[in-house]
Order: sequence, then structure tokens, then C-alpha cells
Amino acid sequence: MVGEVKAVDERKGWVYFTAQVDPARPYDQHLCRINLEGKAFARLTEAEGDHLVQISPSQEYFLDINGSLSRPPATELRRADGKKLQVVSTANIDILKDKYRWSPAEEFRVKAADGKTDLHGVLFKPYDFNPAKKYPVIDYIYNGPHSRDVPGNVYACLMDPEPAIAHLGCVLIIVDGRVRSAGGKSSRT
Repeated sequence: MVGEVKAVDERKGWVYFTAQVDPARPYDQHLCRINLEGKAFARLTEAEGDHLVQISPSQEYFLDINGSLSRPPATELRRADGKKLQVVSTANIDILKDKYRWSPAEEFRVKAADGKTDLHGVLFKPYDFNPAKKYPVIDYIYNGPHSRDVPGNVYACLMDPEPAIAHLGCVLIIVDGRVRSAGGKSSRT
């Protein structure tokens, strides 16, 4: 599924766009390209998670800011063909782990009521989680066919206040819903 057209290089014959390319990880957006004839498709980013990209005005390079729920964001400089030239920066979250006992959300997949459709979600536990103890569970969701609520990276988890609810002594889950396509088959948004 194409997310956004990022650039069209008419001189070299490429269209650059973000897309979901891995069915096992439907939330990961990668930068891809294809030639103007609709051939030579290539995925230009490889790390799991979200990829926010900025293509240079010359369309010779791009910055890839990427991260996942378990990996803090890194900014990489890449050539237009996807070759990594250097890591510009990597977020340091040591203070979160050391001082605040932060731990990443856990991704999970469950079957919907039909027993076939995969639903994707994340689980947030309190910082002092004890597996021998029982916790209330809060299902935090506002979902529609037009939106996704499951966060895809550490930054999204830190910026949204909802995951902090888990530190009050509960388990918080966020599960996106199942939607129907025009043809009646289950699909992801």
C-alpha cells in the first residue's frame, strides 16, 4: 500500500514513495522507488519500524529517520539508490532506562473473532511489572477505517500520554480493529 509520493525525478526516470511492503509488519513505512515505466521496483530502507524521509533538492540523497518500538530513532544519510553513507545521529535513551526504568512496548498479533484475520497491537506494562501479580487491563482504542492507533516507534510512545497510564499499575493495550475492503475481504488500513 502506497503511503505518499515523496519525489519524481523525471531526468533519471524514478518515482520515490513510501509504502507498506512487508505483510508481516503492516505498520512499517519504507521508502521505495520504481521507474516511470512501472518496472525496477526497489525498497530503499531496510530497518524495521517507521521511516520518515527527506529527499534532497538534487534527488541524489535522502535523510532516513527511522526507529521502531524497541529501537530509538537514528538519522541516516543515504544515496538515492538506498546505499547508506553514514549514520548522522542516534537518539540516546539511556536516561529513560536508567533513571525512569522505561522499557519498550511489546508488539503482538492476535486472531480476530473470525479466527483468520490478524489484528496487530502493542502492550505497555508498568515499570515495576511483576509477572506473578494480576493487573487490570485497559484497552485504549479509537479506531476507524481511516486511522491507525497502534504506535510504530519509540518517539510516538514517548510523545503520547496514553502509554504512561500503565505506570499507574495497569497493563495498557492498543489493538487496531479489523476493516472490510470494497470486495468484502478483511484488510488492514
